[in-house]
Amino acid sequence: MNRFFTLILLLIQLNLSAQISWITDCADKNFCFNQGSCTEGNVFMAEKAVTACFGNPIINYSYKIDLFNDGSTEINSTQDTVTGSFPVGTHKISWRATDNCANIGNCTYLFTIKDCQAPNILCINSITQNVTPGCTTTFDVDNFIINVSDNCTPVSELVFGIRKTGDGMGFPAQTSLTFDGCDAGPHAVEIWVKDENNLSNKCFSSLEVQDNDNICGCAVSVGLQGCVRTADSLKMNNYTIRAELIAPPPAVPIQKNTTDSCYSETFTGLPLNTDYQFVIRARRNDDPLNGVSTFDLLQTSKHILNIQPFQNAYQRLAADVNASNSVTTFDVVETRKLILGLYDTFPAVQSWRLVRPVADPSNLLSAVKDTYLITLTNLNADTTLSGLDFVAVKMGDTNLSASFSGDGVDDRASILLSAEDRLLAAGETVSVPIRLAEAAHLSGWQAALSVDPALARIEAVEGLPEEDFSILKNEVRTLWFHPKGRPFIQNEVLFTLKIKALQLGSLSEALSIAAQKFQCEAYVFNDGSTEQRHLLAFGFSARREGNTAFFPPRPNPFDSETTFGLLLPKPGYVHLEVFDVSGNKVFEQKTETGAGRHSLVLRAADIPGIGVYFYRIRSNSEVFCGRLLRG
Repeated sequence: MNRFFTLILLLIQLNLSAQISWITDCADKNFCFNQGSCTEGNVFMAEKAVTACFGNPIINYSYKIDLFNDGSTEINSTQDTVTGSFPVGTHKISWRATDNCANIGNCTYLFTIKDCQAPNILCINSITQNVTPGCTTTFDVDNFIINVSDNCTPVSELVFGIRKTGDGMGFPAQTSLTFDGCDAGPHAVEIWVKDENNLSNKCFSSLEVQDNDNICGCAVSVGLQGCVRTADSLKMNNYTIRAELIAPPPAVPIQKNTTDSCYSETFTGLPLNTDYQFVIRARRNDDPLNGVSTFDLLQTSKHILNIQPFQNAYQRLAADVNASNSVTTFDVVETRKLILGLYDTFPAVQSWRLVRPVADPSNLLSAVKDTYLITLTNLNADTTLSGLDFVAVKMGDTNLSASFSGDGVDDRASILLSAEDRLLAAGETVSVPIRLAEAAHLSGWQAALSVDPALARIEAVEGLPEEDFSILKNEVRTLWFHPKGRPFIQNEVLFTLKIKALQLGSLSEALSIAAQKFQCEAYVFNDGSTEQRHLLAFGFSARREGNTAFFPPRPNPFDSETTFGLLLPKPGYVHLEVFDVSGNKVFEQKTETGAGRHSLVLRAADIPGIGVYFYRIRSNSEVFCGRLLRG
């Protein structure tokens, strides 16, 4: 019996300890106005709870509503849902839940009936205005609105605002925007509207400020100025200057060929208060052989061997024709190929390199820079940058001789190369030694000889290494140099040409010094450390047959008369004959002479007319032949 009563007491205690728990949020709620109404809105509310009442989970609900939350109760209900229309405002609802175990659960919160619809607004896409004479222009918010409406607030009571896109958050305070000419250009804007219930909406548009009469002067300019000179301070007046605005993008280049040694370029129309970067460079790429000669090979070799090192960075730069940032024997090889005509230009570098002046020209080659990089921060006024100078270095010209008025060659004491004149028979191949006419101590030389392609062809060069000569069509270029030099005796053979005659004629008619972009010159060794440059001339020595010396006719071609020279060892007869190209004799003269020098004059009137002729002179059993041209 005691056990039965104990069980009954336990069940009663378990029911009394059971709780009611709300399983919905019991939180404040908002409801919008009914369609077409600005005073009321429909609601639907229901709250649910659970109980642990043993054996009986049924819950009974009731609620009461305090309209406008003013402390009074206007609605009482035993329903478990709330439906129907309520007036605009905030109201309080209190829910009550009970079970059969005498448990009670309460839930209280606010619910609000309000306007949920923001105003509608439609804007124009863009507006453009020119600044006034006072250099300002104002854009009103009304100018952008095409149409606006609201469900409850009259249009006259709507609030408007405008601001530049990205200039703030929330509803803007201003109803207009004012710009000046310095703001010229497009701007994105936001147009806002707000009703009496603080509901807001916005649309997007753009405006453009123009200064059509350019009255504001808000753009700035940047001028870049400098001069270009050679390493020995000669003015350069033919080059290309390139100035480029690289930041902000996009890049804006100015490139101009100038014939003045100084340049001045200007960037205009730049916006104020902006950071800018400019790059300036100068270029010239013409006449690769200007100033380049075997003398430069000699100087480079002396530098490499440390016999006579270069004195400044400009010389080292000129020698670095393979762009390796060093001076090596490979630079000598490349320069030799240019001189000999195997290259038209240096493969690795342009003809000239225009670089910024170096403060100390004895610095290393790596100190040389080709460009200026100019940075201007927050530019707010016109600016001119001067002193952006360049030094023009002719690549390959290690002694810096390239110029526009001569390169220092002493032409008052020319050194003579000579060959012995002789008659060439058609199809004959002959060896022609080229000799130094007088003794000299030389460190080097360069020479170019050409043949008349109608009369002869150069077959080979003997007496020089292959790398020191080139045969280019009807022309041969030769050079030689040695850092320590050596003495040459009179009439020493420098090299020998093998020439094949294509027609009958004299060697002096077929072979001559070539008209070159580089000069034929020799370098006379002075005191063991320096050389003096002299022009090389080329001529023919008198031909000797036995004891008779013969001097070819001069001039040839001729238009009025030409003269033959003879030096006879004894008295005798001199027999002159002239033939046309068909072999017909057109003139003959036989003269008895004494020993010594004699001249034979042939006048234009002695032969039928202009054209090609051949002569033959016989004296004391010796014969001299050649070709004449009457113009």
